[in-house]
Amino acid sequence: MQSITVTADDLKRQSERFRFAAEAFAQIRREELEDVGDRLKTGLDALIGGSGKVRGWQERHMGTLGGWVSVRPKAETFTGTHVTYPVGYVTNAVTGGHRIRRPSGRAERYRPRIRTAYVAGLGFYEAMEPRSEALLRQAADRVAARLDQLLEEGG
Repeated sequence: MQSITVTADDLKRQSERFRFAAEAFAQIRREELEDVGDRLKTGLDALIGGSGKVRGWQERHMGTLGGWVSVRPKAETFTGTHVTYPVGYVTNAVTGGHRIRRPSGRAERYRPRIRTAYVAGLGFYEAMEPRSEALLRQAADRVAARLDQLLEEGG
């Protein structure tokens, strides 16, 4: 007759392996999310273009427990002519568009050069969304592969 015997020591060893894997998962996930955040920042910088001012205002931000990452404007201010704005306001205006004040020329022959009342936004955050989903899928695959390798090695 064939039988399988499992002792309390076997269960204890298996339990330790799973506990170690759970602890390792948090660290592996954090490392992969940091990598995803760096790649998102690089891709966003390429989409923003320009002279680098708005690009320089973007930063990668990790969640406290390492469960999420985002690229967003820094918590700084931009001082323009006679006005100070948080850089997030300026970034929102660039990505979402904004109104243009009509010229107030009153001369009889004055013809304004402005032909539109609105500047179209660049939409760089929205354009980055499909890439971010692909980056997250790749990161999830890498996390799974690293955990699998860790458990194969015996933890």
